[in-house]
Amino acid sequence: MTQKIFISGMHSGQNPASGLGIARCLRQAFPDLYLVGVDHWQGSTGLNAPVLDEATLFPLWSQLDNASHARQVRQWLDDGHLWISATDLEVHWLNDNVGPHENLFAPTEHALEATSKPRVQAVTELESMGFRVPEYIPANLPDGEIHRFLRHNAWQCWLKSPYHDARRVTSWGVFERARAQLKQNWKTEKLFLQRTIFGHEETIAFASYRGELVDAAHLTPLQTSITGPKIVQSLSIDATLHANKINRTRNPNQRNHPLHSAWNQRRRQLGRPHHLMRTWWL
Repeated sequence: MTQKIFISGMHSGQNPASGLGIARCLRQAFPDLYLVGVDHWQGSTGLNAPVLDEATLFPLWSQLDNASHARQVRQWLDDGHLWISATDLEVHWLNDNVGPHENLFAPTEHALEATSKPRVQAVTELESMGFRVPEYIPANLPDGEIHRFLRHNAWQCWLKSPYHDARRVTSWGVFERARAQLKQNWKTEKLFLQRTIFGHEETIAFASYRGELVDAAHLTPLQTSITGPKIVQSLSIDATLHANKINRTRNPNQRNHPLHSAWNQRRRQLGRPHHLMRTWWL
């Protein structure tokens, strides 16, 4: 039986998922792998990519039978196939409906809790590197408090869900419409407003496996999507901290850790504070 690697999140439009990029990297590194692209929308552009051996289209999330889909995913995992989840919505769905599995490459419940917005627990592990979360308030406060926060920040804010999605807020009308839309999309009241951070955006992407940090890459965005401060399409990899430098440590918060020296050097170059805007999964 051919071992398949299922990769979700194949759309690569203005607000792309990372599935297509993952598939391209795997194909370049391991040409003989059997790659299956997965998505829930027939317009997903990446499902026709030549790097895939097969494409699987599931119903829209709003039309999905959770129990049936969970059984199918578990069966594939039990049969020895691998599943790489590359969408925010799916990683939470997998955690709730499938649970941990040795062949499932997705964040664990603990990892999701540690990186949920807006109070990102993982920031405490990065405080010694100078990271902090931008100022925010819950979006379910009385209208007077919300209006005061928006005025205080010159109507330069983002309305965000705890999982994914962000809408720029420039007026009270825009805020009310965005709040209603995000509540409907994500079925949650846990929205929050966060002030806009102006400046140059950079990312450090971490890769870990079973609790061990194995690699990290410093990324600089060359293009930003119209829907939020999101790195898309073009990335410049300025520097990579390889596994032999990281020594597979479980504690990147150590002051003598290579990540510290590399980032502190970058801080001196920038000469200004930096904020943790979002978390990324590899």
